[in-house]
Amino acid sequence: MQRGPSFKSATEVEFDHSGKYRATVKAADKEEERDSGTIEVPDDVSNGLISVLLKNLKPGTSAKAHLLAFRPKPVTVELELVPEGSEPYWVASAEGTATRFLMTPRVRGLTGLVAKIAGNQPEPFRMWIAQGEAPVLIRFEGPLYLDGPEWRIELGAPRWKK
Repeated sequence: MQRGPSFKSATEVEFDHSGKYRATVKAADKEEERDSGTIEVPDDVSNGLISVLLKNLKPGTSAKAHLLAFRPKPVTVELELVPEGSEPYWVASAEGTATRFLMTPRVRGLTGLVAKIAGNQPEPFRMWIAQGEAPVLIRFEGPLYLDGPEWRIELGAPRWKK
């Protein structure tokens, strides 16, 4: 479920292990839209778990995963996770290094071609993962959901410039 002033539309989605789903989307000043059916959910769907994937990647490696979005028809989005470089940060006098990852979401197939022509492919976003024994997300820049506004979320303690 997503609703409230931060969202362009209220969305409620239910689905089960067999791939059956029901979705309702209500945008402001528009009729409620509903859809239901069955979708094949890729094994690597990671809605909400992207930072966990990044923390478990071997240094210097890339990966691909998938996200599901409902408009109300389901859309499978391929997500490419690529390390872009590293950046130093400081907590008090201790220096650490964070790997900056670029996540590039792409709608594939005919839907993706239409999205590309219409300029509706989702925008890339970034996450910074602190290196060490217990890698941790320390910064995020991008939308929190498909078609959402860009957010910057970061821990309060790290400084990015000395």
